[in-house]
Amino acid sequence: MAKDYSTIFNHLEKVSTVCSILSFWFGTQQKTIAWPISIAITLMNLPYYFYKELYVTVFHHFIHILISLYGWYAWAHEPEGGKKLQRISRTSSQEWLFITLSVALYMVFFYPVLEYVGARLPLVDMVRNVLTLVGLWATSRKKLETYLIWLVVNVISVYVHQRTKSYWFMCKYIFYLGLSIYSFYTWYRAYRKEALAITNS
Repeated sequence: MAKDYSTIFNHLEKVSTVCSILSFWFGTQQKTIAWPISIAITLMNLPYYFYKELYVTVFHHFIHILISLYGWYAWAHEPEGGKKLQRISRTSSQEWLFITLSVALYMVFFYPVLEYVGARLPLVDMVRNVLTLVGLWATSRKKLETYLIWLVVNVISVYVHQRTKSYWFMCKYIFYLGLSIYSFYTWYRAYRKEALAITNS
């Protein structure tokens, strides 16, 4: 039975990898379809991470879905006036302060719980998943720093999936490293173009 499960999850890992790359690419192009694909991938990956005993990731996947739903809505309909969220903006110092304090408090509160339940790689996986949530928020609000956050997440993810022998996922995050650099460059060019247009208007 264990062998059957291993085969199933191996195929699931491959499908998820391909879909994840598509979602990441659509996000780079600021296409709203990136969000529903991301939600589908998250649901697909839940049993896989539970099988790998990465309980931090399992828990955070539920939060991932909620933020992705918000991102889907925000990209399609800006809450104020029903307009689409089109412009890329910088993260303010107040937002960075709130993010830093929230991450610190979250980790202080949940890390002892994860150690108690015997989660695999609790500290590394928690840092990875907390930064993933920050990255999702930054993506949903089209913050310029989005892909710098994802770059850090991808480096940590390569290590986590190498340790858990999830080699397809590891290759996916290696690919993401290069795509994160390209995506930051793409968003930076769009940001500069929008800023110049506002200055000249």
